[in-house]
Amino acid sequence: ALLAAGGGLISCSKGSSGGPPQDYTWTQIGAKGGCIPSVVFHPTKTGEVWASGDDGTGLYKSTDYGTTWTAVSAAGLNQSSYALRFDPENPDIIFAPNHFGRGMLRSIDGGVTWTSSQAGLPIVGNDAQLLWDLAIKPTDHNIVIAATNSGLFISTDNGISFSQAPATGLTGNSQFTAVAYRSDGVLFAGKSDGAFGYSTDNGTSFTQAL
Repeated sequence: ALLAAGGGLISCSKGSSGGPPQDYTWTQIGAKGGCIPSVVFHPTKTGEVWASGDDGTGLYKSTDYGTTWTAVSAAGLNQSSYALRFDPENPDIIFAPNHFGRGMLRSIDGGVTWTSSQAGLPIVGNDAQLLWDLAIKPTDHNIVIAATNSGLFISTDNGISFSQAPATGLTGNSQFTAVAYRSDGVLFAGKSDGAFGYSTDNGTSFTQAL
């Protein structure tokens, strides 16, 4: 098992006896220094794991299930991402949206090179720019949804540019903190004040569930 902790990534292994919790040991394995806000396994490459460090530490990649790590130098240091994502239709496309409003890093070659865009995303210079989560529609990978402190944002060009989604029907504040698509393309979203609902039109309108 892998766990993202405040000072890096740690792995858990079971003792030879296979007994109670005290027989499990934890070992720090990489991407050390500051918060580790996101960890994701590559959907098709066995053993490949990606992690985001805090600002000033950048992105990290492992090809041996997290035993060793290398910094993704092309991504830059100030790219703390709470929502590293692989495109479900083309895993060579990787999204690393910056939590602190520095835009979206996007790679189309498996992380070798990256392009950065802030097009349409909130970059107002305060907490309203915080980007918490990202979801890619499984039935149409051109649709990408970003959850931010200042609303829900939608891309129809696979994350190159965004515009704010109306998100009508969902009460509460404007701070979206979690988004996820169901396999059939229904979008679920939650807010920092506990409001939660689902949308069948990519965030234009919601049916409130909580």
